[in-house]
Amino acid sequence: MALAVAALSLGAMALQYRLVEARLMEAQRGLQSADLDGFAALYDQHWIIALRQAIDYRAAAATADEMLLLMDRGGTVLAGTRAGWPAGLAAMRRAMLGLLGALLVAGALVGGFAARSVMARINRINALADRVAEGQLDARLPRPRSDDEFGLLETHVQAMLDRIRNLNRATHRLSDIIAHELRTPLNRMLQKLGWIEDQDNLTAELKTEMRQAICMFDPLLDISRAEADQGTGGGLVPVDLSVVTTEMWELYQPLAEDKGLLAGATIDPGLGVLSDRNLIAQMLANLLDNAIKWCTAGDRHLMRVADTGPGLPGAMRGEAFARFVRAERDRALPGHGLGLALVRAIAARHGAQLSMPGGSGFTLEILWPRLQQSG
Repeated sequence: MALAVAALSLGAMALQYRLVEARLMEAQRGLQSADLDGFAALYDQHWIIALRQAIDYRAAAATADEMLLLMDRGGTVLAGTRAGWPAGLAAMRRAMLGLLGALLVAGALVGGFAARSVMARINRINALADRVAEGQLDARLPRPRSDDEFGLLETHVQAMLDRIRNLNRATHRLSDIIAHELRTPLNRMLQKLGWIEDQDNLTAELKTEMRQAICMFDPLLDISRAEADQGTGGGLVPVDLSVVTTEMWELYQPLAEDKGLLAGATIDPGLGVLSDRNLIAQMLANLLDNAIKWCTAGDRHLMRVADTGPGLPGAMRGEAFARFVRAERDRALPGHGLGLALVRAIAARHGAQLSMPGGSGFTLEILWPRLQQSG
C-alpha cells in the first residue's frame, strides 16, 4: 500500500513536471533565440570584442540560476557568468530526492497504520473462531461493533454462532428425550417377553436385541452429561492417571492375549490430572475394546492407542467423533457408532486434546493437561 501510494504520487508529480517543463522550455527557447539572434548580429557587426562586452554586461545583470558563457573552440571562457552548473539546479535535485523519501516514509506510515487496523479486526474474528473450534460455542465477540464491512461480518458471525448453539442444544435435548422415553418401554417389553411360553428361541433372540437397544441409551446419556459439564470444572478431583490406566490395562490385557495379540503398554508413573476417575476408566475401556476388536496378532497399543485394523475410511475422518457414525463395512458388526463420540465428550470434559495421526490402522492420541502441584 505504501509503495502504491508513493508510485501514484510520483506519477502525478512527474506528469505535472513534464507539462510545466514543456511550457517553460517553450518560453525559454523563445527568449534564448531572441538573445542569440542579437548576439549574432552584434558579432557580425563588431566582431568578437563587442560580443564579449555585451555578454559581460548581460552576465552582470543575470540571476543566480542563469548561466551565460562565451567560449572559444578550445573551451577557454572568454566572457560570461561561470563555468559550472547553477547551484539552484543541484538544490532542485536534492529537493526532489527529499520529497521522494518523504513520500515513501509517509506511505509506509499510512500503510502500516491501515494494515494494523485491518489485521486487528481480522484477529478478533480469528480468535473467536479458535475458541469455537475448541468447543466454546458460547464464545462471542465483545461489543461495540463498527458500522462498516467488518462490523457487518461480525454481526453475521454472531448470528451464525447463535444458530449453531441453538441447534446443538436442540440435538442434545432430543438425544436425552429419546434415551429417557424409549428405555423405559423397552424394559417393560423385555419383562413381558418372559410370559411367553413354548417359544424359548424366539424370546431369547428378542431379549438379546432389546438388551442391545437398551445398552445404546446409556452412552447417549453419558455423552450428554459429559458435554453439558464441559468447561465447568465442577466435580473434578486430582487423579493419578498412571494408576487408572494401569488398572484398565490389566483388565483388558488378558482379552488381547486370548485373541493371540502381542500386547504391551508403557505407562509413566505419577501422572496427575484433574479429572473424574470413572469417566477416564470408561473412556479407556472404549478405546481398548475398540483396539482389541480390530487388532491383528503382533499389534501393540499404549495410552497412544493404535491398532492394525482397516482404520477409518478417508471420508469418515472428519466425522469419526460424531454420534451414530459407522462405516458401511461395519454395519454387520455389533455396535451403535457411539464409542468415539463418548471418548471425545469425556476428553473434552477433562480438557484433553484428541488427535488422529495418519498411517495404517487406527491411531488415537490423547494429550492430558498436567496437574499443577501446589507448593
